[in-house]
Amino acid sequence: MQRQSLVEYGKPLQATEAATPAPQGSEVLLRVSHCGVCHSDIHLQDGYFDLGGGQKLDVRGNRPMPFTLGHEIAGTVEAVGPEAQGIGRGKFYAAYPWIGCGKCGLCQRGDEHMCSAPRALGITVDGGYATHVVVPHPRYLLDVEGIEPAIAGALMCSGLTGYGAIKKALPHLRAGPLMIVGLGGVGMMGLQFARALTDKPILVADIDKGKREAALKLGAAEAFDPADAGARKAIVKASGGGVGAAVDFAGSDKSFAFAHAPVAKGGAAIVVGLFGGSFSMPVPMLPLRALTIMGSYVGSTAEAREMLDLVKAGKVAPIPVETRPLAETSRSLDDLRAGKEVHSTRGPLLCTWREAERVLAGFPDGLADEGPAAGPASLVGLQIARENNWTAPATGPAAIASKDEGAGGPAEGGEEAAAAQADTRRAESETKIQTGPADVKHEADTEAEKKAEGEDAK
Repeated sequence: MQRQSLVEYGKPLQATEAATPAPQGSEVLLRVSHCGVCHSDIHLQDGYFDLGGGQKLDVRGNRPMPFTLGHEIAGTVEAVGPEAQGIGRGKFYAAYPWIGCGKCGLCQRGDEHMCSAPRALGITVDGGYATHVVVPHPRYLLDVEGIEPAIAGALMCSGLTGYGAIKKALPHLRAGPLMIVGLGGVGMMGLQFARALTDKPILVADIDKGKREAALKLGAAEAFDPADAGARKAIVKASGGGVGAAVDFAGSDKSFAFAHAPVAKGGAAIVVGLFGGSFSMPVPMLPLRALTIMGSYVGSTAEAREMLDLVKAGKVAPIPVETRPLAETSRSLDDLRAGKEVHSTRGPLLCTWREAERVLAGFPDGLADEGPAAGPASLVGLQIARENNWTAPATGPAAIASKDEGAGGPAEGGEEAAAAQADTRRAESETKIQTGPADVKHEADTEAEKKAEGEDAK
C-alpha cells in the first residue's frame, strides 16, 4: 500500500510503501477513499501543542516511524478478519477514529474518545493518509449511506466535535441563550446542530463580517465582532443579562477571554479549539459567578451516530470541499500551516474540509481573492484516495448536495433542509474562504479590552 508518512518530527511527510496488511481477528481493512486534513495533524507533525508562555506539550512519544497521520477517514471494506461479523465487503463506511483500550472505566461506559491509553487512528496508530487502513473492530465503522462520500470522514472529527460541544452546552441554556465564538467550519457546523437541538436564541461572534452575515442567514439571532470594544456589553444586553453557554471553537487565550466574559451566573464556558495559549482567572470569581468551565473533545460512538442521523435528516447544510491527490498531502499541510487557500488540483477522487478555529494564527491580512468562493462553512482540506480510477459508491436518495454541478439537489429533510441549503448557496456566492481562526486576529490587548476585563473581575 502507498502512504504519506511522518518520518521525522518537524519535517515534511514522505512517500512510503508497505505491504497491504491482512486483517486478523475482528479487524477490517478499508480501502481509503477520503481522509480529511485536521489542524491537529500539524501539531502532531510538529511534535507538540502550544501551551502558552513558551510552554509546549510534547506528543512525540510512542509513535514508531514511519507513521501515518490522518483521522477523518472514509472508505470501502476490502477484507475482514475471521472474527469480524456483520460487515459486507464493498460497503462504504466512515471510520470512527477515537478508539480506546476497551478495558478501562472510560471505555466501559462508552467514552473511548477520552481513554488514557488510546489507539486512535492517525493519532497513536497508523491512520488514513494512505491507500488502506486497518480498523480494529466493525463497531467503529459507521453507516454513512445517504451522506456525500467527500464529507463522510470529515464528519468523524469536525462534525462530531461541533455536535459534541453543542450537546454539552444544552443543559446550561436555562441561564440564557447560546453563544458561538468562531465561525469557521466547525463553528458553522455547531450553529447548524444548535438550530436542530434547541429553540433558544443563538448569538455568534467572529471578526469576519462575511462569516457573521452567513451565520445570520443560517439562523443566528445576532452577530458580534470581537474586535469591537463594546461587543461584550452588547452581548450581555442582547442576551438579557448574559449567555447561558459560550462555546469557543477557536481555543486561544484571546478567544477564551472573550468567550467567558459575557456568560451569566450559573452558565458555562466550553472550550473546543486547540489553537493554544494560557488562561488565568481569580479563583473567587468561579464560585461568585457559579461558572462552569469545561473542555469538549470530539465525542463518543453514540454521539457520532446521533450526529450522523441529523446529517442524514438534512439538518446540516452541505459543506463544499477541495480535492487533492495523496501525493500532495504534505504540501496541503504546509498550505494549511501558512493560511493559504487550497484549490482543486485534479480529479474528483480526493477531498475534505477542516475547521477554521483549529487552523493557524497569523494569517496575512487580506487573503488573496483567487478562485471561486467556497462557502462560509468550508475550509481548505484534502481528500486522500487511491491515485487511480476508483469510483465512489452511489450516495443514495438522501445524499447531501455537493458544490459540484449536477449534484442532485438538496438533501432530504423537507422545506427546512432545502431552505438551509439555499442559504448556504447564497452565502457561498457572497463569502470568500477565510481560513483563520475566528478570534485570533482581534487585538485582545487593547486598552478597551483591558478595561472590560477589569470590569469583569470587579
